[in-house]
Parts: sequence; C-alpha cells; structure tokens
Amino acid sequence: MDGAIALGYSDDAVSLALKCTGFDYALAARVLEALKDTNRLPREMRGCWTEEDDADLDRSVDARRIRRLEDKHGKEALERRWAFLREFFKK
Repeated sequence: MDGAIALGYSDDAVSLALKCTGFDYALAARVLEALKDTNRLPREMRGCWTEEDDADLDRSVDARRIRRLEDKHGKEALERRWAFLREFFKK
C-alpha cells in the first residue's frame, strides 16, 4: 500500500481501507477509490466492514443484524472478521 501513499492517499485513508477490509489489498484499493470519490466508506461493498458492521458483529444479539451481515459479507466472512478483529485489537 506504499504505492497508494505515493499516489497521494493519506496514511489515515490507507490505514482505514486496510482495517475495514482485513488487509485485503485488492479490496482496500477499491475502498480507497470510493473514499476519494465520496469521502466515506462504501456501505454496501462486500468485504468492506463499516463501524456499524463491526459493532453488530461484536455486540448484536439481534438475529436480523447478524443476517444482514451474512447477506452483505457472506457467512464464512463473519468468522474471518472475528479472527481479524481479535488479532488487530490484541494487546
């Protein structure tokens, strides 16, 4: 992602794109383009986890919210995201 910084993306934008995609570089590049165009994370992009998505995954007991995550990201992606967040926030 050093190339993204060389293209003028801020460190913060690159960090956000990597975090919300679980360090999927190809997807992070698409997120950076969306950030450049709209100045916000794409809410409907599969694999792009918003703060709301992460909060629902972490704390929700509402089956509808979990179902929304499954529909957006795929059922298998929920377990991968859990593992990513545990590792990312490990102290």
